[in-house]
Amino acid sequence: MLKFLIAPAAYKGSYSPIELCFAIKCGITEVLPDASCFLLPLADGGDGTVDSLHHLMGGELMEEEVIHLLSQDEHDSVRCQWLKLESISAEGRKETTAIIELASASGIAHLDQERLSAMNAHTRGTGQVMKRVLAGSIKKVVLTVGGSASTDGGMGILYELGARFLDSAGKELAPCGEQLEHIASVELDGLPDLASKIDLLIVTDVTNPLCGPSGAAQVYGPQKGADNEQVLLLDEGLAHYADILEKSCGRKARQLPGAGAAGGVPFGLVCALDARIESGFLWYQKLTGLEARLKDCDIVIGAEGFLDNQSLQGKGTGELARLCAQFEKPLWLVPARADRQIDWLKYHVERVKETCNNGKTATLADVQRTVAGLVELIATRN
Repeated sequence: MLKFLIAPAAYKGSYSPIELCFAIKCGITEVLPDASCFLLPLADGGDGTVDSLHHLMGGELMEEEVIHLLSQDEHDSVRCQWLKLESISAEGRKETTAIIELASASGIAHLDQERLSAMNAHTRGTGQVMKRVLAGSIKKVVLTVGGSASTDGGMGILYELGARFLDSAGKELAPCGEQLEHIASVELDGLPDLASKIDLLIVTDVTNPLCGPSGAAQVYGPQKGADNEQVLLLDEGLAHYADILEKSCGRKARQLPGAGAAGGVPFGLVCALDARIESGFLWYQKLTGLEARLKDCDIVIGAEGFLDNQSLQGKGTGELARLCAQFEKPLWLVPARADRQIDWLKYHVERVKETCNNGKTATLADVQRTVAGLVELIATRN
């Protein structure tokens, strides 16, 4: 009996990793009804991370209503989710961990393309979730930061936790990217004490520093609706913000790998809350037991919306390919579309088969049919 590990990333904007897992499984069992299939949806810290972890690990899925990421009015709200996980520590103590998904509370998925606004979007909603989590006496918090719509350096989160940002006249500023350049001082009453009481981990596979050519604004600002002028304003604003926050907190963080993820959220939280940054894939791998599952299977099947060189450079699919090469497991990928100019065998990918037909958007039925066709090849061979 063949053992399959099903580990797809999302078709972003179409299907979640969990939806793809079930479609792939149906394709396998259509041809090999007795095949063993373990579903391990890959998540990169963006949309669907909490859902994927809930599927794999259980826990309690919590719902919250938080302020909309383009509003400073508490009455404008969105619904979001976070995951409450119970575990036993190495010392035998019961531990509770809150896994908060920034994309769910303050992510780009809440906006239509025409509403993107890197200058006005903020992370206050994520801060509200964190504030409620901490009020519930949960001290261990993991924040996943993919899928961000803002470039506020974490101002919104810090604002909800008690920080205040003031201009040169002592007037309080709304936390958003547009106000970064106007900050003259910051009040952090209560945050140093909070930092000593919580264990805050930020997971991201982005390694960008806060500012400069590889920073949050210049690399990701255009994806969030910023034009060329706004990109420069945001980059200069983040550098100004860093000067003030690093001096106020006594921590240097702007050059840390990952400081520029999610519009600079890790930078702000490292400075003000002594947060740690960790590779999202390595964290996910350890939490879900991916390596052990991979060692125990015969074939790995993954997926990606658009498979190209970037897919295999630090992202989940690329890290999956690296592990498959390490443990000599064949990796099949069923992307919606793929760069056909690439020799995928060089990346330890045995088979790549697109699920889009004649340029049409792929359906889950297309995914199932494509996988069944691949599995037919080994079924007939045996």
